[in-house]
Amino acid sequence: MRAAVFNTIGEPFDIEARPDPVPGEGEMVIKVERCGVCGSDLHMTSGHGGITFPAGSVIGHEYSGEIVELGKGVEGFKVGQRVTAIPCTGCGHCEACVAGHPILCPSMRGMSGGYAEYCRVAASSTIVLPEALSMEDGALCEPLAVGLHGVAMGRLQPGARVVVLGAGAVALAAIFWARRMGAGRIVAVSRSLRRAPMAGSFRWGSAPRPTRSFRRRSPSSRSVCISRCISRCENCSMSPTHCLRGMSNHAL
Repeated sequence: MRAAVFNTIGEPFDIEARPDPVPGEGEMVIKVERCGVCGSDLHMTSGHGGITFPAGSVIGHEYSGEIVELGKGVEGFKVGQRVTAIPCTGCGHCEACVAGHPILCPSMRGMSGGYAEYCRVAASSTIVLPEALSMEDGALCEPLAVGLHGVAMGRLQPGARVVVLGAGAVALAAIFWARRMGAGRIVAVSRSLRRAPMAGSFRWGSAPRPTRSFRRRSPSSRSVCISRCISRCENCSMSPTHCLRGMSNHAL
């Protein structure tokens, strides 16, 4: 198969021939139809600091595709189905897995590989797409799930005023879910004016630039700040004092 391979920081990916993936027990192989570009993919291939993917990596974790092969023990799926998948899997037996959090499993394995013609997915993390959803929709399920998780952690109350730090894909997903969970006024705070038109098209509130007066403003008991939508931000210092009590520390 062909794959877009990361080899050098800041350089275009190389198109290389790689062996076709073989499904292990409880796994399937899909023919990738769509794969999104996550902000973490950009940072981890551009040398922005922190973690960098190893040279030779085939990345991409926001994907959808068609099942072409089933591994041993896979039930409830068949070749030809249109699916998307959460790009990780756990042991299936530990406390984290039983609670539905395989990413916290001590044996967690990432299932990236969407920047290739085919990739492996875990059957336990795979979802069949209904006919009403396109492959493009399927590739958006992972970032939409991230946004939903952030909003759920905020314990949003109907009518709450919501501040979302960021205006990228995950921030827009958070706005999407916050509105559907009954939020009142929603404001996005972003350094990028380029993203303002798209954020404004949601017609959910406003997308102002950060100001000192905003930083000093104290939240009410019905205020929620969703701060998982930014990777590098000088405004992170305001998030601990503007987040609803009860949000876990790792969400800030």
